[in-house]
Amino acid sequence: MYDSHPLKKKIKELECTATRFMTDAERKVLELLGGDCQMPVGVYAHKTKKGKISVHAHVFANEKLFSYVKFESDKPTKPEVLAEMTIEKLKASKLKEVLKELARKKK
Repeated sequence: MYDSHPLKKKIKELECTATRFMTDAERKVLELLGGDCQMPVGVYAHKTKKGKISVHAHVFANEKLFSYVKFESDKPTKPEVLAEMTIEKLKASKLKEVLKELARKKK
């Protein structure tokens, strides 16, 4: 029903595609982590002046910064690809340990 709503096209014309890309990538990172509002993870993506995509991702454990990655890329053409790149970089910086700890706390 919502896909066929007459205002959908008008609203789509107002949308910033770069912002949509970044927002979708940020949300996909949280989704891939199984994240929700309770998970202490923050992701911020934006386009640099040079046209690259800059990503900052923070993972907290025990109220302290546990893992942080920052990288730039000009390769991803889809938000999902950018999200997967972010996950791989977080995994390389001890993310698995944090996720196990968070899972224990939820039980």
